[in-house]
This record gives sequence, C-alpha cells and structure tokens, in this order.
Amino acid sequence: MFLIVVSWSSHGGILKIPSASRDGPPDWMGSGRRAVSSAKRSIEVRFAVLSLGLAIATGSVFADEDTIKVEDLPKAVRSAVKKKFPEGKLVSAAKEEEDGKTVFEVVVEDDGEKTDVAVSAKGKLLEIEKTIDADKLPGEVSAAIAKKYPKAKIKKAEKVIQFEDEEGDEDEDEEEKFFEVVLAIEGKGSFEVKVSPKGKILKNEKEDHEERDEKPGKVKNKEEDKD
Repeated sequence: MFLIVVSWSSHGGILKIPSASRDGPPDWMGSGRRAVSSAKRSIEVRFAVLSLGLAIATGSVFADEDTIKVEDLPKAVRSAVKKKFPEGKLVSAAKEEEDGKTVFEVVVEDDGEKTDVAVSAKGKLLEIEKTIDADKLPGEVSAAIAKKYPKAKIKKAEKVIQFEDEEGDEDEDEEEKFFEVVLAIEGKGSFEVKVSPKGKILKNEKEDHEERDEKPGKVKNKEEDKD
C-alpha cells in the first residue's frame, strides 16, 4: 500500500501523480526520498556551519585555554596560590599558552569573594584580578573617570595587581597596581580604561583603537603635502 500525496502547483492546478505499478512504488517516490535525504543533509550542513560560527564568535574554538581539574595543577602552582590565600579555596583552573609560556589561571574563593590568579608553571605569581563594586573604587579613581568621561556609566570594575615576570625570580614584589574599569556611553558603546590608584588614566582601549585607525590617514596626508 502506498501513500499518494497530492499537492497544489505554484502555477495553478493539481499536480499529476503517476499511479503505482504492480511491481513496486512509482519512480516519483524514489525521487521524493532522494529529495528528503538531500534536504536533510543541507540542514545538517547549515547547522554545523552555524554552530562553528557561534563557537568562533564566543571564543570557544581555536582558543589556547584548556579547563583542567584543580587537583591536576602543578604542585608549585597550588603552593603559590595557597601561600597568597591561605584560607582560600581553589574553585576552578585553566591552562593556557601566552607568548610561548604556560600560564595557569586559578579562581580562588576567599571570604565569600572570588579572585582570579595567574601563575607561571614554576609557581611564580603573575597577576591577581578581583572584581569589585563601583562604589569600592578609590575616590581618586572615580573622580578621574567622572572628569574625563562625565557621561559614562561604570559597568564593571576590577582591581589588578601585576608581578615581575622573571625566570627564576621567586620574589613576589608587586610590579604595578591599577584598576580596569569598563565604561559605557549611550550611543557610543562600551570601552575599558586602566587607571592608577592615584587617579591617572594609564590606558584607554577606545582611544588606542582610534589612534591606530587614524595613523594611516596621517601618513597619507603627509605624503600629499610633499606633493
């Protein structure tokens, strides 16, 4: 028994469907199966391409960072973190390659707050990042941001401590303390600024991009002036 499907032609009228023979299903049924199979493959390919695109957009493909178990961290790394945060709990860890060097990133929960710690494979502390509330920023930092970006709103703030990155140097002398603040201005999007504890703007992600975009134009103008 065969199921005969009758559809309406886009040009008007009912499509003529050949009748089934005694020897088996009509030829059009084989064509229909092939069409369905082809459509299925097409959908699978499109879905795969879409998934790949989303993965790349979110940074989950071609990334050098690999999530690892805390117990798989090198002993030197765990010791360095526990020394800095004796009461802290190591929550999660990741391993990544930066400039040919292996760096371990560990999330530590201490006193109900989470902190990101970057450590070299030899157990050298490289960086500590901690998200803080905007109202916890030093007065000098808040004042500097308000003066330079009066229309900006603070979306995120982090306190950062960077250490010397020298091979064989086991000292933990602080190299630099600063704050990374993500600002948003209506109609202009978001950008990040780096501010010293004294309120000096050290780096502006937005202005850096604008300067790089302007450089080719400046060179071109100079060449035109020579002509």
